[in-house]
Amino acid sequence: MENEKFQELVLKQLQVLTEGQSRLESRLDNVDSRLGQVEVRLDNVDSRLGQVESHLENVDSRLGQVESHLENVDSRLGRVEVRLDNVETRLENVDSRLENVEKGQLKIETRLENEVIEKIRALFDDREVQNAKLDQIIAREENILADINYLVSRVVRLEKMAK
Repeated sequence: MENEKFQELVLKQLQVLTEGQSRLESRLDNVDSRLGQVEVRLDNVDSRLGQVESHLENVDSRLGQVESHLENVDSRLGRVEVRLDNVETRLENVDSRLENVEKGQLKIETRLENEVIEKIRALFDDREVQNAKLDQIIAREENILADINYLVSRVVRLEKMAK
């Protein structure tokens, strides 16, 4: 049974190849007819080529003029390149100076942050101490007021008793 399946597959492939070959032959015939058309076009191209050659001679003369103008442009471009190199050098100097300034600024910012943070911490700690002292003073004041109130009421009672 495997042999039959194999034979069927081979036959199918052979049929596909045969169909492909038929298509190739028809395409080859098509290419032959197109080749004839190409030959006709080549004859037309030959006649046009003669015209192109005469135009090329005119172009050659104009090209000489363009070359002289290009030499002039080249000399100007050389001067521009020199100036551009000078600008680039200056820009590099500015960049390096800017980097130095940025490094200095970063150092200053870091130092300032460290110092300010330490000072803020010190102020906060001092504020906490002052608040604690103030709380103690308020507590003492309340005790003293209570004692004064007690003494005033006692004096008033003693004065009433003395009368």
